[in-house]
Amino acid sequence: MHGEDFFKLDLKGYREGKMFKLLVDNPNLFESYAIQDSRITVKHINEMGKRYFELGKIGVPLTVTSVAK
Repeated sequence: MHGEDFFKLDLKGYREGKMFKLLVDNPNLFESYAIQDSRITVKHINEMGKRYFELGKIGVPLTVTSVAK
């Protein structure tokens, strides 16, 4: 959705509910995962803000329904 640089990292068998275990077992993967998740969030917010602006509004819509209004 946001380009090739924005992909979900493979957690190598760790479940998303086990982030503390991932941090202890593999701090480098944990850090990469956290940074990539943050990058995806920022990119998404920027894209949504641009689309909202194209509709003549300012800000970031909180829900898809608020874009449709």
